Amino acid sequence: MRHGMVSEIRWVVCILALASMTGSAFADPRVATTRKDLYLFGSQPTTPDEIDFEFLREADVCAACHGDYTESQSPYERWRYTMMAQAYRDPIFQAAFQIANKDIGNAGEFCLRCHAPMGWFQGRATATDGSSLDPLDYEGVSCSICHRAVDPDYKPGISPSVDQDVLAALGFDRPPQAGQGGPLANGHMVIDNLDRRRGPFDLGQFFFHEFLQSNFHVTSDVCAACHDVSNPAYTKSVSGGGQVTYTLGSLDSKHPTGNKYDMFPVERLYSEWAASSFATGAVTQTIPDGLGGFVGRYGGNGMTAYSSCQDCHMPPVQGTGCAPFLGSPVRPNVPQHNFAGANTWVLKSINDLYPPEESRLEDPAMINAAIGRAVTMLQLASDTELKVIGDNLRVRVINETGHKLPSGYAEGRRVWINVKFFDASSNLINERGAYDSATGTLTTSNTKVYEQKQGLDSAASILSGLPTGEGFHFALNNVILKDNRIPPRGFSNAAFAAVQAEPVQATYADGQYWDDTYFVIPPGTASTQVNVYHQTSTKEYIEFLRDNADNPILPGDLVQPPANSNATTLGDLVHEQWVKWGRSTPTLMDTAATLARACKPDLGQQGGLLGADGLLNNNDFIVFIDLFFTQSPLADFGSQGGVAGSDGVLNNNDFIAYIDAYFAACP
Repeated sequence: MRHGMVSEIRWVVCILALASMTGSAFADPRVATTRKDLYLFGSQPTTPDEIDFEFLREADVCAACHGDYTESQSPYERWRYTMMAQAYRDPIFQAAFQIANKDIGNAGEFCLRCHAPMGWFQGRATATDGSSLDPLDYEGVSCSICHRAVDPDYKPGISPSVDQDVLAALGFDRPPQAGQGGPLANGHMVIDNLDRRRGPFDLGQFFFHEFLQSNFHVTSDVCAACHDVSNPAYTKSVSGGGQVTYTLGSLDSKHPTGNKYDMFPVERLYSEWAASSFATGAVTQTIPDGLGGFVGRYGGNGMTAYSSCQDCHMPPVQGTGCAPFLGSPVRPNVPQHNFAGANTWVLKSINDLYPPEESRLEDPAMINAAIGRAVTMLQLASDTELKVIGDNLRVRVINETGHKLPSGYAEGRRVWINVKFFDASSNLINERGAYDSATGTLTTSNTKVYEQKQGLDSAASILSGLPTGEGFHFALNNVILKDNRIPPRGFSNAAFAAVQAEPVQATYADGQYWDDTYFVIPPGTASTQVNVYHQTSTKEYIEFLRDNADNPILPGDLVQPPANSNATTLGDLVHEQWVKWGRSTPTLMDTAATLARACKPDLGQQGGLLGADGLLNNNDFIVFIDLFFTQSPLADFGSQGGVAGSDGVLNNNDFIAYIDAYFAACP
């Protein structure tokens, strides 16, 4: 059964339930912002019965020709198993959305533009908690949204000529242009008022629907609309000393400039890319092919260099963009609608919470394949190199993406370094960055965790009644307390500061796209194992959602617990799902191993003083003898038979091992 009929039935149930809904779902928010406070430029809500606006089509309309022919090429088949298609059904979003509506008034203006754009643009988001949406709007970022998008910067000779009229009709609502805070952010996109579908190819004589060739759809700018997120309720100000603050303006008034860089930066994924080397030209990115050659890191038919978002997240293949029996030509560069990102578990949760005929997640193998593409994307996103320097192990994590590592949705996402030190018998001596899979707890105090932390300053605390400091109330947050995420190639401090993406509580030199962490090698270490992990949803974030998305689940609510669930609130349900699907099992991005120095004969300085000086001479013997007779563990050089390796005992084996190390000039 196709989506439409089931959705209509469920919609009737929703209406009946909503008619009797009362209580906390519509409680007063912490800050009484209005729709005007969250206003953004671009196409504004309309209704399909207006004479100058045509329906945005549901994805099933497109599936008739763009689905069901080959899984690897069919745009519809790949799309429906992505987080793009599930942007509104996502239970993590739903919980954060509920909390946002409690935190600031009319938060839906801030969220629904990107998570349920078809309903928002067609005037079905009048209740900004989503309760007035049609079930057809639940398909998230669907075909019509992207393929009716218009470049707000009209380019003569490149943009379709009709776009002049589309943009002129916006009048005051036209988004800021390049150099004025453009291109786009927060869903303040421009949608063609007529059903003229756009794409990158010249289709020639085309009779199935009105179509326009659009260069906009091969640029990263088309992604900017939803992948740069700014909070328009806050306005940026800079003090005479250069201190930047974000303050809530007068309520019930539009942002004074509408420029995303004058608002609080919730996410800066697109801007990170725009300030990288990838935005100025293709960057060669290859990996070994296993046959002695190299292939492009992110795939793509014949590709070895990457520039746009699409190059990595929609790599092209040879095939047809439409069903072959309709005469669609075979092309070498048909974009796969993978949209692979960093989410490795929520598709399973969505499949558990919605009937497959409604979510379109009808094939478990395709769900696993989509998650597999996300895992592969994470594994390709970084490289890790190890080097022993003195008594330290240097772990270098290299960012191989076109944006920060990690990037995008900051809440709950992190990358960290796990290091295990082993003795000569492969016994674990020490571990840094240990993760307990049974509880989802990470030991953060002895390792490096790459993440962004946002929170509230004292002014926002007074307004909201929440404590100052770190927190997950993203609709209220107005300070960035930490951002040590690794920048991409082409990074400069000035360029990233200009787009509000500068490092915080971390230092990166211009041009640096890697980070070094030094771990002291414990005595007796013979080898090390280093793993770099990514996690989509941390325990801390999920517990925040559990404790704050606490509205009772009512009959007819979008997200309903499975039959075996004990959840009574959305937050409980999200936590339950997180536990069920492995507590957001960390993804192993990189693994590397190295032998640690088992011998360190450079012990002494001039006069027989303790301390390496880069020379091997009598001073080192003097220091070793002193250490031995004072029973210092630093003299524990040997194991049975005089083999190098600490054994916890001081005897002749240590003399033998030290002398061997000395004459072998072990560094």
